[in-house]
Amino acid sequence: MDKSSLDYQAMKVLSDKGCAYCHTNESEMPFYSEWPIAKPLMNADIQTGMKHFEITQLFNGIQNNEPVSEVALARIEKVLYDGSMPPKLYQSMHWSAGISNEEKHTLLKWIRQTRANIHQDSPVDDSRREGTLQPIYTQFEVNEDRVKLGKALYHDTRLSGDDTVSCATCHGLDTGGVDNLVGSVGIHGQVGGINAPTVFNSAYNKLQFWDGRANDLQDQAGGPPFNPIEMGSEGWQQIIDKLSRDPELVAKFNKSYNGEITGDTITHAIAEFEKTLVTPNSRFDQYLTGNSDAIDDHEKYGLTLFKQYSCDTCHKGREYTLLI
Repeated sequence: MDKSSLDYQAMKVLSDKGCAYCHTNESEMPFYSEWPIAKPLMNADIQTGMKHFEITQLFNGIQNNEPVSEVALARIEKVLYDGSMPPKLYQSMHWSAGISNEEKHTLLKWIRQTRANIHQDSPVDDSRREGTLQPIYTQFEVNEDRVKLGKALYHDTRLSGDDTVSCATCHGLDTGGVDNLVGSVGIHGQVGGINAPTVFNSAYNKLQFWDGRANDLQDQAGGPPFNPIEMGSEGWQQIIDKLSRDPELVAKFNKSYNGEITGDTITHAIAEFEKTLVTPNSRFDQYLTGNSDAIDDHEKYGLTLFKQYSCDTCHKGREYTLLI
C-alpha cells in the first residue's frame, strides 16, 4: 500500500493506537496480557470490544482494495466525535494510546473521503456525499418475466399449508411492506413473536430477517413457507404439487425457468420481484438531495433524534435496516 495514501495513514493511526487489541482476535497481545491482574481485565475489554466492532474486515478490505463498510466508517466517526475511544482506563495504562488532534483529523478526513468515493454517483452535491445518510439512487437489474412470476408467487396463498397466507399477508405493499401488527398473524390464526420487517428496500440489506440469519432475499424467501406459525407448509413438494395444477402459473414458469418448478425457482422468482420494491425519490430522498420542504417539521425533529441517539452509526447509507 502506498504510504502516502490516506488509506495507509488512517490504518496506521488505528494500528498504532492499539485498536486491534480489543477489536480483532488476530492481534498479537503484549507480554503482560498473561499476568494474573491484567489478563481478566484485558479479556473483558476484548469481549466488549468484539461485541461492538470487529476491525479485521476493515483492515483486510483496505489491503485488498475492497469496498469499505459504511457501518465501520460511521462507528469510527462516532467515537472520534464523542471521545469514547480509546477508553480512559486503557489510556491510563497506555499513555501513547490517546489520539492527537492531527490523528483525529486524518481519520475524519479519511472517513469523509471514503464515504464520498462510495457515493460518487449520488445525485447530492459534493458536501452531502460525506454524510452518513444518503438517498437511494441505485436500482437492480432484473428479468421482467421472472419479476412477473415472482409477483404472482408473492401474493399466492398456496405457499401456505392451508392456502390462507401469502408473503403479502404480513408484508402488504399498500401498508409500507408490513402488517402494522406487534406480532404477525400466520396459519390458523397463530401470532408470531415478532413483527414483520418491511420488504421495501430490503434488497439493500446486507443480511435478511431481524436477526440476519438469511444471506439474501432468496434465502429469506425459503424460510416462512415452512415455519409452523407463519405459513406451515410441509415441504416444497406440497407447494409444487399445488402450483403445478395452475396452467397460467405453469406457463409463467415455462417462460422464466424452462418449466422448472422447484423450491429454488420459486424463491428466486420471489427475490427477483422483491428487488423491484425500492423507493428512490421518496420525500426523504428529496430532502437529502436539498429540498428542505420535502419533509415536515415533525419529521425533521425525528431525524434530529435519529442522529442525536447515533442511530445512523448502524442504519445509514442506502441501508436503513439491519446491518451486521
